[in-house]
Amino acid sequence: MLFALLVALPVTALAAGALGAPKPVSELSPEQLEIVNFAFTQLAGSGSGDCRQKVANVDKFTSQVVAGMLYTFELTLGDHEDNAASCPAANPEGKSCSITVWDKPWENFREVQWEKSSCTQDSADEKFLLGGITKVEKLSARHQEIVDFGMAQLAGTPGGCKKQLVRVENFGEQVVAGTLYHFDLVLQCDGEAESVCHMKVVDVPWEGGKKVLWDQTTCVDKLSAKHQEIVDFGMAQLAGTPGGCQKQLVRVENFGEQVVAGMLYHFDLVLQCDGEAESVCHMKVVDVPWEGGKKVLWDQTTCE
Repeated sequence: MLFALLVALPVTALAAGALGAPKPVSELSPEQLEIVNFAFTQLAGSGSGDCRQKVANVDKFTSQVVAGMLYTFELTLGDHEDNAASCPAANPEGKSCSITVWDKPWENFREVQWEKSSCTQDSADEKFLLGGITKVEKLSARHQEIVDFGMAQLAGTPGGCKKQLVRVENFGEQVVAGTLYHFDLVLQCDGEAESVCHMKVVDVPWEGGKKVLWDQTTCVDKLSAKHQEIVDFGMAQLAGTPGGCQKQLVRVENFGEQVVAGMLYHFDLVLQCDGEAESVCHMKVVDVPWEGGKKVLWDQTTCE
């Protein structure tokens, strides 16, 4: 009887882990933090205005293996620190509500189970802007603190950057579960040309504060073995196309990765032939193991 029950269950559910009761989570992984961010943006609805909210706290987070994963947690919203004095308190009593998210990655399915949640979309007052990306023209003391943190973390990485900061460009922030900051660092060493790298820092106070999202940061020049494998795959595919590139790889720049349905890698290839000037092209490679592995996204690639 038990065997028959297991056979009837979706294979993907069994592969995800043992079925059972919800498991409490004490420290959120990046994937679980993404679930909180998703719930936050769904709760935001179509709110607009100059006042903003953020996730002030996440508590009682649990995960349960079903046909996919079922996440339940308590969410407390609060005022963003940049709100004007005229903004009314978003949640003066600090009340929390529970929310449930069902996630099935292999079907690109993720939704809030509103019937199982005490949080409602109506609870997000329309005068608040939740989750919007804000471009920052002039850095505040808080923003400068984020840049200084990023530079300090960068200097401490193996093979990391010892360059001097020239300026900061394209600074933006997004209210998520905490606050996500992204910016470009223009760096330089004596006698060298300026170089630009992109950095993302997330600040989640209840998770221990600030940390660099290294998988979305292009500021470390030394590629991991996995990243080098992606570059080698891209070069092999490029060399094999009709009229394709016979140039030699000089270096890789601006390498980044993004968790999608699988992993999306993007990077610039600096190429050269004997006697010719260097040329640069942009490449994107997606790796979806359950759909056959790696492939170049040619419609988003400028390498010919």
